[in-house]
Amino acid sequence: MNKITKYIDALPLSEAEKAALPDTSLQAVHEALDADHHAFVREDDSPLGSVKSRLEHSWPDSLAGNQLIKDDEGRTQLNAMPKAKRSSMFPDPWRTNPVGRFWDRLRGRDVTPRYLSRLTKEEQESEQKWRTVGTIRRYILLLLTLAQTVVATWYMKTILPYQGWALINPADMVGQNLWISFMQLLPLHAANRDPDPFRGPFLLGFGRFLDRADGLPAAADGAR
Repeated sequence: MNKITKYIDALPLSEAEKAALPDTSLQAVHEALDADHHAFVREDDSPLGSVKSRLEHSWPDSLAGNQLIKDDEGRTQLNAMPKAKRSSMFPDPWRTNPVGRFWDRLRGRDVTPRYLSRLTKEEQESEQKWRTVGTIRRYILLLLTLAQTVVATWYMKTILPYQGWALINPADMVGQNLWISFMQLLPLHAANRDPDPFRGPFLLGFGRFLDRADGLPAAADGAR
């Protein structure tokens, strides 16, 4: 007696049903027990096809209430949890047409979005609750984005010309020498204060080159 015959003898079947089962391999046994005749790609999945049949013989009461379901590949599995019913939380879309919004507001007209018109009144009330939550979340994200932009701009003003307070005259920008514009972008004091042993001398030499190209005397170190 091999393992296959031992397995067949352990099944809760009658002697006639056991004798009808093939004893060549376990896969053949499960394929014979499979009433739906599943065709699995993997041989190791063949026992899943006989799950329902074996449960019917061992514990017939366990199949009540649709306890067994099939996955996407047709394999039998236990229905261990209820189906997920998720409510959509995406906020109500903003209408980007200001003329249309003003005209609807002037007429006292409330335009229902198309996705809500397809739902019942009860479904609309359920959806609207979560869409309100999504709208609040959107405004919170908007405020956080604006806040970090303000903070970043506040700290960036320390490296802007005139510390970011004085306005630049466009006429002065047009009539200004190109080399002077480069000098404003790479001031000499930045080279003197740069601790990097390679970047500092490079900025210093580039600043002196711009001075000579503009006809100015080369500034001494630390003069600016």
